[in-house]
Amino acid sequence: MPFKIHFRILGIGAALLAILPLSANAWTNHAYLTHPALGGQTEYQVEVVTEPLESFLSKEKIKIGELLKAEETWALSNVRSYPAAPPALDFSTSKETNLRIRFLKALRVNPNLELPLYVMQLPGGPPPKNKPLPKSAVSILARDFQGNLYIPLQSGEKISALEVLSSASDEPDYGLDIGLWEDNDTSFSKEYGYGKQPFGNPKLDYGTQAPFHMGFYHESTIVYKAAPFVKKSFPEQRAHLYHSLAQFAFQTGHPYWGYRFAGWGLHYLQDLTMPYHSTIMPGRSTLTMLSINLLDMIGIPGPKESAVGEVSRAHILIEKLLVQEFREAFQKHDNSFIMIKALRDTSKDSTYPVFSDQFPSQVAAKESRAAAGDLSWALKAIVTDTGLYMDIEKISMEGDYDARKFIAGASEKDILNYNRIIEKQMRSAGAFSRIYMGTLKDSGGKK
Repeated sequence: MPFKIHFRILGIGAALLAILPLSANAWTNHAYLTHPALGGQTEYQVEVVTEPLESFLSKEKIKIGELLKAEETWALSNVRSYPAAPPALDFSTSKETNLRIRFLKALRVNPNLELPLYVMQLPGGPPPKNKPLPKSAVSILARDFQGNLYIPLQSGEKISALEVLSSASDEPDYGLDIGLWEDNDTSFSKEYGYGKQPFGNPKLDYGTQAPFHMGFYHESTIVYKAAPFVKKSFPEQRAHLYHSLAQFAFQTGHPYWGYRFAGWGLHYLQDLTMPYHSTIMPGRSTLTMLSINLLDMIGIPGPKESAVGEVSRAHILIEKLLVQEFREAFQKHDNSFIMIKALRDTSKDSTYPVFSDQFPSQVAAKESRAAAGDLSWALKAIVTDTGLYMDIEKISMEGDYDARKFIAGASEKDILNYNRIIEKQMRSAGAFSRIYMGTLKDSGGKK
């Protein structure tokens, strides 16, 4: 019995609380992934007419209510630890008069997002014709170290499906899933019925989205027994919800919102291709995790603090290296960049099954977790300035920076090995994006 009790109180939860707040984003700027992944498909070169969300909701509100009821039924039957939505949020019967807020609350996402009509312009594009929107117009997060250009659109304006998809695929990181747990101290969180935040820091805005963007579907049985709360994560539910909304929008003659919802869904699937979003502690075995937390419990915190810091630093550097290289490649119109080529590579698409309800967890997350250990060790091999690297969390909070200074002087062999692992994940992200969109295309919604 004492042994069982120890497993219940082992500090895995404490480790997660420390790891996840700085790791809530997977790949920084999903538009950099989506645009190459789908840019070679002719069907996404078509133009669609923009439509305000309120117009779509007003025209289809009865059917949308029915769809969301069906989604709730599906989630209760298929998503582990999914808490039922309170009846007051039902789109069909809600007392909320603002259709946008009513819809967002029915989805149980942050209702403060305005969701204006816009596209994100990729680096290297022509000077924008319209004055860009401030980040605050599209996001509830104040920090903006990327300098993205958000170009406003008018209702009825034509825009390519690819631009809608690319822009929308980054949108879930703008606050859709922030502040939804009852201990997040927002005006709406106690209405949503999600309960207390299972992991991540409830006091940090970007940390509160972690359980919606991470999925630990392939940990050992002993981890689930010791920390059952890690099962309470919902990227699979989000991917399914937005896939269904996209399909509905296509079928009812609202292609702009079909592509925008599809972009939202792509985000969660792409998140799971990041090994640090599918693995609690990459590079460490279950026994090691339990051991370092046991040491922490008996007053030896060093090993756990070291492991937690290492995971957080690695996650930050992996993302920053990639987004920096993507940005430079787009600015130079360098289509030979290996990660762009990997995203466009269709050679492995047919080796995967068609998209299904369990594809995110049983294909994307499973493959990603298998790469986590190799990625962890490959990154360690290329970090050369270990002293500076210890401060990367602080540096990343202060503004933009050059990630290559952390790996200056690394051997070509080690760099190639690291890039090979990231390249493989990019190839999967591209394939999974096309597979996800393929089921929508097959529905006839784009015709």
